[in-house]
Amino acid sequence: MTRAKEFFDELAREYEAQSRYKHLFYRWIVEAITRQIDNEKCEILDLGTGTGELLLRVAAKFPQSHITGLDISTAMVEEAKKKAEKMSINNVTFIVSSMEKARIGNIDFAISCLAFHHVENKEQVISKIYRVLSEKGKLVIGDWFKPCEKYREEVEKLRGKNLRRTKEFDNSWRQALRAMSREYRENHPDEYPICPHRLKEIMRNAGFKKQRVVKSPLANFAVVIGEK
Repeated sequence: MTRAKEFFDELAREYEAQSRYKHLFYRWIVEAITRQIDNEKCEILDLGTGTGELLLRVAAKFPQSHITGLDISTAMVEEAKKKAEKMSINNVTFIVSSMEKARIGNIDFAISCLAFHHVENKEQVISKIYRVLSEKGKLVIGDWFKPCEKYREEVEKLRGKNLRRTKEFDNSWRQALRAMSREYRENHPDEYPICPHRLKEIMRNAGFKKQRVVKSPLANFAVVIGEK
């Protein structure tokens, strides 16, 4: 956990400079997460907010809502605060903490974009979120996964249905890989990716009544939704 904090503290500016929203696969994740928010006035928690890419877009789209960004990196949060101030967005607050140790109040939605694979004890965090979610609240996790064979087969069928879109997603991922610095790749902290099917199972075991996966043409990227 300390290594992850140090890594993201040191590379916060580079992380922001990557401007990942220009990549199709990343825009798809952000948009797929945002579509799950179906309440104009609610309390939202962004887990692993980083420099606020998802948080600030959600805050701008739902100005009557309040969004809390949680991240282990102080430097990342400072970058997010600067962007919020520059954009005149004032319906956000921030917490510097790990997901495991965070003190979380009642919320209607918990969202996360490309951060949850850094969480080792996913059961602990998901159970915590379940307890503080309102009735029919949602946990929406867009992430990088380690797909099992069955899930890969499901995605291959999806890819075969739209070859042009599949090519566009493949190209966007290759572009993102080329944009990553050598230092970023080599010093990246520990990751604990799992299959989207396994994440659905953890949500179900935590008590979520409904769970589903929104698939992308890239087997390693998906959005998993749990509804209380």
